[in-house]
Amino acid sequence: MSETAESPHVLIDGFALLFRSFYALPPMTTSRGDPTSGLYGFCVVLMQLLRERDTAGFAIAIDLPGRSVRREQMPAYKAHRKPAPDPLRIQSWRLRELADAAGVPLHAVEGWEADDVIGTLTTKLPRSLVVTGDSDLLQLVDERTTVHFLGQRGRKTVDIDLDVFRDRYGFAPHLLPTYKAMVGDPSDGLPGVQNLGRASAKALVAAHGDAEGILRAHAEGRIGNRRLVPVLGRVGDELRRYEGLGRIRRDLELTEPLTAPIDRDGLRAWFVELEFHSLAERLDRSEPA
Repeated sequence: MSETAESPHVLIDGFALLFRSFYALPPMTTSRGDPTSGLYGFCVVLMQLLRERDTAGFAIAIDLPGRSVRREQMPAYKAHRKPAPDPLRIQSWRLRELADAAGVPLHAVEGWEADDVIGTLTTKLPRSLVVTGDSDLLQLVDERTTVHFLGQRGRKTVDIDLDVFRDRYGFAPHLLPTYKAMVGDPSDGLPGVQNLGRASAKALVAAHGDAEGILRAHAEGRIGNRRLVPVLGRVGDELRRYEGLGRIRRDLELTEPLTAPIDRDGLRAWFVELEFHSLAERLDRSEPA
């Protein structure tokens, strides 16, 4: 694989990709009865990246069980999510095994989410390609970071850079937590601001910026839509809190190396162990054009 100064470091949102693959594919098992559908879908995406991209290195980020800083700040944060079914949970344990076989770092920090790990990685690397199906990570898009966004089943995967993001949302990526704080995010348990629609939220963010800017404009009587004046007057503290919960941290302590090239021999051996024979055969043909 050729590497250039412009080659991105690929940062994979581990559980997001595994969960998406698990629910998108029919059940699969090895001859020993081990579930593998999520891992297989994960590896299909990995193979596509190897085949189609020039890359400087790979890393996988995951959440750790146990303490959650955001849950401590808001007990309802992601509290509605059901436990993963056993076949999915078993496969999630094997992501570290996959990372070890492929020779790439698997990063996790107690109390924080994979999003925060990836956010920190993007500040330390010259160029990043974030692989995820979680729209929260779109806030990381900037001149050095593109998100390879994996749509739901049947939807096309798309690279989201600054131009694509601005066309879609109408404001800068770092303001996405403010927008989500207003419209809500059911996947994270954030309720949003009652009686505030998406169009109004986009207009407020585009015109006034983050929560402090919006609330300052309200206090100074600069909100053009008079219908929103009483709405904003009663949600100041909630808006600040939801925005803070949605903002990705970018200053965690991570161990070196941050990324590494794929060890093809190790990955091939792991494919054979999990009986992904077609992927093992395709691995030798995965050099990018």
